[in-house]
Amino acid sequence: MQDVVEEVPDLFILDLWMPELDGKYLLRWLREDQRLGQPILMLTGTVKPGLDDELKAEGANAVAHKPVDIQALSTLLRGLLEQ
Repeated sequence: MQDVVEEVPDLFILDLWMPELDGKYLLRWLREDQRLGQPILMLTGTVKPGLDDELKAEGANAVAHKPVDIQALSTLLRGLLEQ
């Protein structure tokens, strides 16, 4: 990936499965960049025992499962932004 970060968001929301890019790969890439300490929320429709712990071990601050309740998502995002 190119190293061309001019402006950085306050929070990253990544899907585990994206076209052309694996969400876990992007999560690792973001965490390897020492300039980026923003919270990362992983979204997934995947049901797999231990997946949440696996993603958090890779650097995700939180994991939300689809379909996502909008009120719960709003509360989660506020909490992440307050970290």
